[in-house]
Amino acid sequence: MTELMEIIQGRRSVRNYLNKAVTEETLNTILEALRWSPSWANSQCWEVVVVKDQETNKNSRPPCPQPTRPARPWSRHR
Repeated sequence: MTELMEIIQGRRSVRNYLNKAVTEETLNTILEALRWSPSWANSQCWEVVVVKDQETNKNSRPPCPQPTRPARPWSRHR
């Protein structure tokens, strides 16, 4: 249980990304993890778009808006 708590408490929400291509192996691992992740009533209601072309990426909408409010004090990493 301690190891699980360390993993949960050590997770991060990354918002700054490197301008570096993700390897095909890493991409496949991420997509496989998504495929096996639980969803409410097994609805699997997510949608994934993988863009590999820089030009297409420039013309697409931003992935997520920036948060409009600061994180709650209890959610900040210690």
